[in-house]
Parts: sequence; C-alpha cells; structure tokens
Amino acid sequence: MWFEVAMAAVSLYSGIKGAQGAAAAARAQSTEAMANAKYLREQAEFSRYMARLDMQAADIEHERHRGAQESVFAAAGVSLSGSVMAALGESEVAQERNHFRRLVASENDANYMIKRADMNDRLARNIESAGTARAQASILDGLASAGYWGYKGGLFDGLKTTPATRGMFDNVNLGIGTPQLKMNQTFLFPRQRMV
Repeated sequence: MWFEVAMAAVSLYSGIKGAQGAAAAARAQSTEAMANAKYLREQAEFSRYMARLDMQAADIEHERHRGAQESVFAAAGVSLSGSVMAALGESEVAQERNHFRRLVASENDANYMIKRADMNDRLARNIESAGTARAQASILDGLASAGYWGYKGGLFDGLKTTPATRGMFDNVNLGIGTPQLKMNQTFLFPRQRMV
C-alpha cells in the first residue's frame, strides 16, 4: 500500500513539474517568436526610411548634375530652351521613374517583412496554445496515474462500488504514459467485451 501511495504522490508531482516545464518552454519559444516579429517590423520601417533617404540623396545629386549641365550649356553660349530643355526634361522623367521603382521595391521589401512578422505573431500564439495543451495534458496524466496508483493501493476502498464498476480496472497493464487496457478488458460497458 505504501508503494502505491508513494507512486500516486510521485505521479502528481511529475504531472505538476511536467506542466510547469511545458508552460516555461512555450513561453520561451513564444517570446522568441514575438521578438523576431518585432525585429522584422523594425527592419521594415528602417527599409522604408533608408529608401526615402536614398531618394533624397538621388534628388540632391540630380539637382547638382542638372545645375552643372545648365552652367556648361550657358558657358558654351547654348540657349536653355528647345531641345536642350527637352533633354533635361527627359532626364527628370527618368529620375522620377527611378524614384518610383525604388519606392515600389522598398515597399515590397517592407511588406514582405511585415508579413513575416505577422506569421511570427501567429506562431507565437500557436506555441502558447500548444504549451497550454501540453501543460494540461501533463497535469491530467499525473492525475490519472495518481488515481490509478491510489486505486491499486486501496485509497478508494471506502467509496461505494456498484456491480457494474467493481473490478473495472483490475486487468489494467501499466505502460509508459497512460494505462493500456488488455484486449479482453471489460470497460465502460460491462456487458460488452472489447474485440
């Protein structure tokens, strides 16, 4: 009897410690996934910021280059009208297209990072849920094992039994984890045999 009582206590302790371990592991993994999501969001914002800085630098460089072209044309005595202005205008159109391409590429990169961050947030929630389920399963496993050992040790002998429930667990074969029933075990439905 003392062995069974000790096994019941160990089973309860094991269930509680298993639940604590599962919850701690889930929290750690979830925290890591949330940190990755935060990092990706920061990277997306940084990518957008750098794209704006690149476009500003390109604008400054373009204006400097255009000023240099205008001064070269003026020094050569070329009038800044007609085909010269058309050429400079085409340069500006090309600059605008380049800005648009950079902006689209930057937004695509940022949106990709944000989508990955959202996936990491979902992963964090899934890890938390799975950890909670593992913790609950560990507690239930500990309670079931404790109940089994308590039953085998006679801790429940004072409880009233009916003919339908008497001997229901006598043929239980304890394996690793949950008890395994023998094939000819009468279980839940005393008049039917498991096949």
